[in-house]
Amino acid sequence: MALKTRFYLWLCSFMLLGNCLLHTVEGGELGLGLTAAVSVKHPQTYVNRKLRASTPSCTKADISITQGKSGNSNGIPAFSVQITNLCVNHNCQLKNIHVACAAFASARPLDSHVFQRIKYNDCLVMGGAPLRAGGSVAFEYANSSEYPMHVISAELGPCA
Repeated sequence: MALKTRFYLWLCSFMLLGNCLLHTVEGGELGLGLTAAVSVKHPQTYVNRKLRASTPSCTKADISITQGKSGNSNGIPAFSVQITNLCVNHNCQLKNIHVACAAFASARPLDSHVFQRIKYNDCLVMGGAPLRAGGSVAFEYANSSEYPMHVISAELGPCA
């Protein structure tokens, strides 16, 4: 496949415009055709977000967990974790956030009001206290390996 054709295919596959079309131009070459700057996918996403914003509740799907290696703690790998409430309804909070955390353990002591293992594969965030929309909590743990984490449950807290 010609380099130019591969470039156009790559460009189409990674463009966020969505309505990227390849078409044949004079001489049998492939050309790039762009229709509108607004794609079919993006208005749907916008509408979904708009509808979601008008919904008065937040769910566990609104909780984001990011983590990564942050260095070493006394020769043991350290990992930083940030748990964020991405709910677009700024009047609502999520509480009793439980995270799947396998056999979570840390060589560095953690504040149990921030993150605490309750039982195998069940850790509680902020002691069950509400996490406001847009709010986050962060901590660092030390262990020989990173623990995969994801939200297993969260309850809707007070909505003003």
